[in-house]
Amino acid sequence: RTPEERARAAYRWVCDRLVYDVDGFHKGNAPQDGVTAFRRRKATCAGYSDLYVILLKDMGIEAVQIVGQSKGYGFDSSSPLNKSQRHGWVAFRNGSRWELVDPTWGSGSLAVGDVFTKRFSDYWFDTPPSQMIYSHLPEDPKWQQLSPQWDQKKFAEAVRVTQYYFK
Repeated sequence: RTPEERARAAYRWVCDRLVYDVDGFHKGNAPQDGVTAFRRRKATCAGYSDLYVILLKDMGIEAVQIVGQSKGYGFDSSSPLNKSQRHGWVAFRNGSRWELVDPTWGSGSLAVGDVFTKRFSDYWFDTPPSQMIYSHLPEDPKWQQLSPQWDQKKFAEAVRVTQYYFK
């Protein structure tokens, strides 16, 4: 199997096996490591992305966790820094390019009323950088994989679009 096929299999596994830890998210005490996420089958974005990176590395695929902001649950475009919207996702090397993946968002979504809806989405696997930027702004601009790069202001002011816009 190719690295991309193995990475996709791991993505599907993580998205299928974990559920979002809503209580841990609100209390700020959700485990941040992939090993605990694996054992509990429950995590926030840090656990999802760390577990995915662990699986990829175990398969010999170079991978890194990316930290930044997202236009997820509770995003407020009027807040200049949106620190409450810190989020983690992943990039893995496939040949000469890096592919962007968000296993947390691929597993489902958190909606008003603090309800996590489990709903697999393949969209968040190898999401094109030109689409990912509308919902994910990495702290390290190199992970935007764009030229020109977006700054915080442009990200906050850009229309919030969902995966369905690009389909």
